[in-house]
Amino acid sequence: GLRVLPVKADKSPMLPGRWNEGFAADQFGDAPGIGIICGQISGGLECLDFDNHFGDAKQRLSEFVKDCGIYSNHKFVVVETGGGGFHLLYRCEETQGNQKLARKPMKDGDRWRPDAVIETKGNNGYIVAAPTKGYKVVRGDILDIPQITPQERNQLLEIARSFNEWVDIKREQIEEKDRPGDIYNQSPEAISDAKQALLSAH
Repeated sequence: GLRVLPVKADKSPMLPGRWNEGFAADQFGDAPGIGIICGQISGGLECLDFDNHFGDAKQRLSEFVKDCGIYSNHKFVVVETGGGGFHLLYRCEETQGNQKLARKPMKDGDRWRPDAVIETKGNNGYIVAAPTKGYKVVRGDILDIPQITPQERNQLLEIARSFNEWVDIKREQIEEKDRPGDIYNQSPEAISDAKQALLSAH
């Protein structure tokens, strides 16, 4: 029930123009890795991706599990990734596209930028999977991924969002016509004041 694709060593699809269609086993050739297409094409597969860019993915996953009351109710599949991160897999009748659920500030030169630490892989997304080199299943069975309800899925996503440490600041821009100076310039008083200033100058 899983649609798969061959991936290169850098985790990109070997045939990028066709990857979301899936492949047959005899099309893999000598591909160094195997990927799984997420979303409805794989029976509602969705992945919570715990990235390890800060070296703390294991700790974040542990805290997530403690906060997640439904974790013990399902045999969620957990896969350790090649970079030290983790994939938590489940199926649900409701899935969406990829989402960044939690971000953390990362220094980039002399500026800070947001870096995703928990995101989903869903419709039109894919993950690299075991037995690709560096990937191993640490909980559950990748051929027996649990089905959860939409309500349980919402719980998982809300808990993941609670780990967010970055907030985008939205700067409200005043429309050009609504600036105080523009409003004054369009008023009759502005013309009178301008005339009086010119006369005073002489």
